[in-house]
Amino acid sequence: MKKYIAYIVSCLVVALCMSCDYEYLTDGGKHDPRVDMTTYDFLASHSWQYFDTLVMLIDHHNMKEEVNAAGTFLVVTDYSFRKYMRFNWTLDSLKKYVTADTLRNYLFDDPILMEDLSKIGDNEITSESGLEYNFELIEQVDNAYTEWTNEPVYRLSINRMINEIEVKNYVQSSNIQTNTGVVHAMANTHIFNYGF
Repeated sequence: MKKYIAYIVSCLVVALCMSCDYEYLTDGGKHDPRVDMTTYDFLASHSWQYFDTLVMLIDHHNMKEEVNAAGTFLVVTDYSFRKYMRFNWTLDSLKKYVTADTLRNYLFDDPILMEDLSKIGDNEITSESGLEYNFELIEQVDNAYTEWTNEPVYRLSINRMINEIEVKNYVQSSNIQTNTGVVHAMANTHIFNYGF
């Protein structure tokens, strides 16, 4: 019976795939980085709900207007919070111990776009909490990046010196431009507040 059900399911999957529209495989050109909403609304309405924990903390600290007033926000996904919480933390303890100033480590006064950064890596920028970071563009030479383009591909890294050791945190989605500022989404491998 199990084999029969598995066979039926596999037939359905094949039938669905055959009826799929493969238009997404066609290169439609450069993606438009503009989002017609505020930074807060972009995070709160994300279709995959990647930023629910971040939005919960923004709401807890009444920082919606501050987030929308920031020129740049390095946003953190739920995966980053999960890594941070793995040692007996709960959502209630996050509300208790993650302060508004901790969130301000990720906020910057001015818009920071990748095209405005120097490729030599000398991009020292101070967060709203007063911490200094180096925004570094790192050229990607791996085949996963280079097989689709002849142009150089850069990934944004947010670096900070801690006890004379440089801690690098990578961005997975860059240059999202809302109506109120710029959003760079930290990579899912980033541990919230590590190196910040």
